[in-house]
Amino acid sequence: MPPEVDVRVLNVAPSFASLDFHREQEGALTMTFKGVQDARYDVDTYDFFVVERSAASGATPRSWTFGSQLQAERAYTFVLTEVAGEIVPVVLENSAAPAADAQIQALHAATGLPAMDLYLERPGVGIAGATPRGSFNAQEQIAARTMASGEYELWLTEAGNPANVLLSSTTFNLPAGVTSTFVVTPEPGLTTPQLTVVVLQPTAAKSRSPRDLASFTMNDHGGE
Repeated sequence: MPPEVDVRVLNVAPSFASLDFHREQEGALTMTFKGVQDARYDVDTYDFFVVERSAASGATPRSWTFGSQLQAERAYTFVLTEVAGEIVPVVLENSAAPAADAQIQALHAATGLPAMDLYLERPGVGIAGATPRGSFNAQEQIAARTMASGEYELWLTEAGNPANVLLSSTTFNLPAGVTSTFVVTPEPGLTTPQLTVVVLQPTAAKSRSPRDLASFTMNDHGGE
């Protein structure tokens, strides 16, 4: 039997309240906005299909296809993003987190919003003089990296301008031995673009559940 890998699928396309996701001829996983589903697949190369469920009455549902090679001893997060009204899947890939440290990765999925710096700092420290954990434009990733586990606060600022704080989080935990995935997500139905950060944080390296999905409660600084 070939080895299996963990795959997690997240829908952050604000115009698509419901999508079907499936691998080739398998049954579909239903993906609501900010909904997450988990699967385990054999190591191999596959085509994956995304089909619109929320099409207007009488309209032909749109569909999208993408391919991905799944490799042993890796974990995958497929993020269904939206660009110009179309689904654009982004694949995040990571190895297992070290047992003694936390591991993070991030994706900027808020198309139309500017490039950002991402900070993770200990509670109460702030970001004055701090170095960002990474910078990204829309549709770009911050690759997986390790850091000390424990309590943190997350900050998003305009890239290169730490004085322009876009969002800041409440205190949360980065557990050792776990990969925490942060996805900058646009909020639908608003005339002024706003965003949240969705965190996917499995309770254990081998146990993944849709209940692990959470949205940070953010302080929206409005980019002022």
